[in-house]
Amino acid sequence: NSTSWSSWARLDGGLVNVASRTNSDGRLQLVGTAGNGGVYTRSQTSANSTEWTAWAQLDGALRSQ
Repeated sequence: NSTSWSSWARLDGGLVNVASRTNSDGRLQLVGTAGNGGVYTRSQTSANSTEWTAWAQLDGALRSQ
């Protein structure tokens, strides 16, 4: 529902893929993977907010089968 956007910014760290989704409470959430398979997430602090949580690493890693 935002009508304004910030400029593109360099991602924190070495993420190689990033996906986004809207949570049921209206906040955007990002999930990214690093080159070593680490999985990271961050989200808006509230719906339509311009403030975000810091990137946090999730337990585990992606592996090719």
